[in-house]
Amino acid sequence: MPDGHREPARRCLAEPSFKLLCGALAAPLAAAPAYPVDTHATVRATLRYSDEQAVLFSKLTLMATTTQECTEVPAPHHWTLDEYHRAIDGEVFTDDCRIELLHGELFDMPPISEPHIGAVGYLTWLFFTQLGWQRASSQTPIILPSDGEPEPDVAVRELGAPSKPTVAQVQLVIEVSQTSRRRDLGSKLEDYLRDGLRELWIIDLVEQCALIYRNGQLVARYPRGVGARLSAELVPEVTVELDQVFEAARLPNA
Repeated sequence: MPDGHREPARRCLAEPSFKLLCGALAAPLAAAPAYPVDTHATVRATLRYSDEQAVLFSKLTLMATTTQECTEVPAPHHWTLDEYHRAIDGEVFTDDCRIELLHGELFDMPPISEPHIGAVGYLTWLFFTQLGWQRASSQTPIILPSDGEPEPDVAVRELGAPSKPTVAQVQLVIEVSQTSRRRDLGSKLEDYLRDGLRELWIIDLVEQCALIYRNGQLVARYPRGVGARLSAELVPEVTVELDQVFEAARLPNA
């Protein structure tokens, strides 16, 4: 799936909440460029909004791929963390919408494959068993200073940190990568490293290897089948048998 792919906005935005979105974003969007008039008509017909709503709505990043009539795509709106949280609190997004905020942009999260579910399930069980819910979490947000709020597959936070920690309070992030591989190894990786994440593991289900990043640098690459045992510098009490992760994903040997 392309790095910037976004599902049509009608799948992610709840119609009754549109006025709440307008209230939250009217000021920062007022100066943003709008789509051509023909696109407004398409938006209005598709989403059943008024002319005024369609003009405002077309300025949102999520509308970038909803119509083919647009000949000039404006720069995406930069979402601050405050705007994003107000949109969530205002129930702007539908319950089944799977998006995450990275460097001020909203990205659709691709469907989760069965191998991904197996690998994440095993890692979640292992870390929760060893550390408990007070430190381990799975697919819950962490806050990045670059206006980002990714939801890593597994994260370990400092004891006493809030359930939605800042990146400075996170000791380890694990991303299992398959359908989201391009983004995991691209813009999301850059965001994690730039914003000071201390340790990141990427479990690459395509290449069947683990990439270990510490303090902004790639320090190791372990392929499947060599008996690698992974342990984070700040979480030494948990050891991960890498081959067992791939076995949990039920992937044949590459």
